[in-house]
Amino acid sequence: MSNIIPVRTLNKENDHFNKAVGTIHIKVHSGSLGLVQRKLINAFHFFAKDNPDKETHYVKRQDLLLMINYNSNNIAEFKESARKLTSISVEWDYLREDTERVWGVSNIISEIEYVTNGIVAFSFPRRIREFMSNQEHRGLVSMKVQKQFTMSYALSLYENATIYRQNGSTPNFTVSELKTLLVVNDEENPTYKPFKHFNNKIIIPAVKEINKVSDILIEPIYYKNGRNIEFISFTVAVKPQSFLDFDNVPNITSLHDRLVQFGCNPKVALNIIEKHDIEYILGNLDYVESQLVATSGKEIRNPMGFFMDALAKDYRTQEPEIVKKAREKREADAKKKIEDERLMFEERNKLAEENRLRRESVKLRYEALSEDDKVYIQESFLVAMKETNKLVAKKFKDSGLKSTMVSSIFYSFLYESWKI
Repeated sequence: MSNIIPVRTLNKENDHFNKAVGTIHIKVHSGSLGLVQRKLINAFHFFAKDNPDKETHYVKRQDLLLMINYNSNNIAEFKESARKLTSISVEWDYLREDTERVWGVSNIISEIEYVTNGIVAFSFPRRIREFMSNQEHRGLVSMKVQKQFTMSYALSLYENATIYRQNGSTPNFTVSELKTLLVVNDEENPTYKPFKHFNNKIIIPAVKEINKVSDILIEPIYYKNGRNIEFISFTVAVKPQSFLDFDNVPNITSLHDRLVQFGCNPKVALNIIEKHDIEYILGNLDYVESQLVATSGKEIRNPMGFFMDALAKDYRTQEPEIVKKAREKREADAKKKIEDERLMFEERNKLAEENRLRRESVKLRYEALSEDDKVYIQESFLVAMKETNKLVAKKFKDSGLKSTMVSSIFYSFLYESWKI
């Protein structure tokens, strides 16, 4: 087929797409969206992003499954997931600019077709295609990030929060509105009807997973009316690049590589590192990269020039409170880890020294014994080892105490026998 979408990998720059808000803020009218279904929908949106008006798209099944981190070769299970997806109906209800109210309902995916040659065809309903093509307000969804999610509710909250990554905060949602967005049905899931359980079982774990695996940081804010929670909003901040790296602070080589990948000449990159602190470079680079992926604002035609200007004038924005909290927690955790490792190292050294002194004491006492006593002790040790450690018994019979391992076990045996 000539219209098969080319293979895409998630390690390239095009691993994200701007998802139309109309396809995020949508109410599931019937059916339920599990984690696999949510990931499949986003994968379909990703593969259709360059031609959203096109009615039918084709993709290799292996590329599709790779994108959603689906490792099973169970085709029957894949077909069942697709079947569930096409049976989910959604509805929208909004006010147009001409003040006319628009209500509609359709399936979230109109068709999925699997061919035995490994090709999957899929189609979006007309209205969903219009949302994908025409809506200006969008949320940046990373497919690389999506692969890390293990909770359906966390992925849904991530999609709804990422819309507001440039605003710094979501609107206030009523509890009912938030449940609708996350597809939590009180009738189907009565456990979550009390807000306490909804918060403890869904909101808090979802926020924790988003902050752990995604490219944003969020924090819930609760607004009370008397004793009841009336509204919930979430502060949203783009996670600095340094948070996405495993190392808290990159070394010179990795920072140089990152600057070159951004577009710096290698000599210019080295000059930048020599002139500025690492934190200063990272802060301005993070700011520039956040502006490049922003869904609003003027187009930046010369990213390298923009970055050099940022270095000269320090474009770093004030660190959002949520980022500050996360950074302080990371620093505290790192400090605690270092302290724990230091204490463990000291304890290990202390035990090693105690064992050495104990072994020396036992060895001196053993060497002061008569030959008959030594023979008796060795025979007792051999009998014990035949019952508990045949390998040590064999090595002892072959070479006596010449083996470091055997001698260590032998003197430990004496220590336990003598209780020095």
